[in-house]
Amino acid sequence: MAGELQIRHSTGSTVYAQIRSSTGTIWNGTAFEAYLTANIATYSLAMVEQGTASQIYIGTFPATISAGTYYASFRAQAGGSPAETDTFVGLTSRQTEIQWSGSVILPRAAWALVSVADVGEGREWAVERDGRVANTVTIAATDSVTLSMNFDRFMNPETSLSSADSVADQSGNALSTSGLVLSGDKRKLYFDVAAADLTAATSYLMRCSATTTDSQAISADGTLKTRA
Repeated sequence: MAGELQIRHSTGSTVYAQIRSSTGTIWNGTAFEAYLTANIATYSLAMVEQGTASQIYIGTFPATISAGTYYASFRAQAGGSPAETDTFVGLTSRQTEIQWSGSVILPRAAWALVSVADVGEGREWAVERDGRVANTVTIAATDSVTLSMNFDRFMNPETSLSSADSVADQSGNALSTSGLVLSGDKRKLYFDVAAADLTAATSYLMRCSATTTDSQAISADGTLKTRA
């Protein structure tokens, strides 16, 4: 297989990926090792831009890595070789979690059922309750929750969200958007899901679409499960 790693960045850049294990060791082209600054050149996986100016960079997940959970981060190379000062590309606050079968990246349906899932490449979700943020939370049907969605991975560095268009459940029914706001950096939007919109022991697909300031239409999906 090839092309499992994908990221959007400005055209004409030198972009590379780094792969880490669940224990924080980093892939050096042959094996995972404890990170060493002196070995940074061995940690880079080349990403190639599609076409001549697509802004989409493609890379191949190493086939010699055994099955398991891994994390990918992406950086734009500024000089003649990889450096620790290279800028991170896309979602800088989180790495992309990858479930690797040993030959392909497993689809999200093959993952263990979680309450809030990262559905699709670069679509990061979190549930915030009582000031805490967790990647996976099962909520009670009586709770009111706030979902946040970050669109950094879909946009040029200078682009932000200009509008949030719609929020719907898995049946296409509109959910309350009374709490929908664009955050200060306008790359992340939040919307509330009220208790009245939830049913106990039910899985929901949440879909939100938005428009960027460069007029790009983008959307992301995520799942949420309520307790019995």
